[in-house]
Amino acid sequence: MVDPQTLVEKAVFDSHEFFEVQRQNKLLSIVPHHAPLQSSQWSLPPNDFVKVNVDATFSSSKLCGGGYVARNHEGRVLSLGSWLFQDVSSPVVAESLSLRAAKQVCLQWGWPRIIFEGDCQTIMKLCSLAEALATIIRDIKVLL
Repeated sequence: MVDPQTLVEKAVFDSHEFFEVQRQNKLLSIVPHHAPLQSSQWSLPPNDFVKVNVDATFSSSKLCGGGYVARNHEGRVLSLGSWLFQDVSSPVVAESLSLRAAKQVCLQWGWPRIIFEGDCQTIMKLCSLAEALATIIRDIKVLL
């Protein structure tokens, strides 16, 4: 298992390198040579969508790292980022924090059509149910 601090430091270094290349070449987006566009695990999003892959790592020291990569329908990297979270109680919380941070970035970019992917199925399923349950949960809290 990779130490969260090391993972975040590498992600930050890679993102700085990415943005420097963009600045030098005046590119809006590029595909890093080391990142495959398609594999048996990852597929391009439909036209007019942005796909955001989110992940996090957790350590028993309650320090975790998280990050995201956003790509368009051509597989071009639109944005990427990483975070370091402290006092995290579980892997599920780490994944949740990373997903929330990625969603906040997407709001800042103003992307209207987003597909989120992550390896924490618990969080992905909960998020898909959240809208349907939000009103009911608010009602329950009021009744308590």
